[in-house]
Amino acid sequence: MVIEDEAIISLDLCFKLKDKGFTVYHSDDYHDALKIISEKKPDLIITDLKLKSGFVGIDLYNKFKKDGYKFIIISGTDHDKKLDDFIKSENLVFVSKPFVFEDLFEKINELLNK
Repeated sequence: MVIEDEAIISLDLCFKLKDKGFTVYHSDDYHDALKIISEKKPDLIITDLKLKSGFVGIDLYNKFKKDGYKFIIISGTDHDKKLDDFIKSENLVFVSKPFVFEDLFEKINELLNK
């Protein structure tokens, strides 16, 4: 599942994941993502940190972490120490934008093979 509101990044990421053989669901909106995650139950959720709806990827993580979903948080913006500490304490994978797809793909494989 890819949750990204920057169209170019989203299209590129979804295309490359499909090319690697993944079934990919996409949303650019928090509320739509909630519905898709609940219905499709993806193995992995890749979410932008800041979503246009005013929510953040951490909101999704907090809602679904009890269900055992694996998350990768991506962001192109600076974030504070509090968020860094949260990411570390929850053992979340964080990837800064811009990223090299092969590096992200490596992290995806690591998470899915745990």
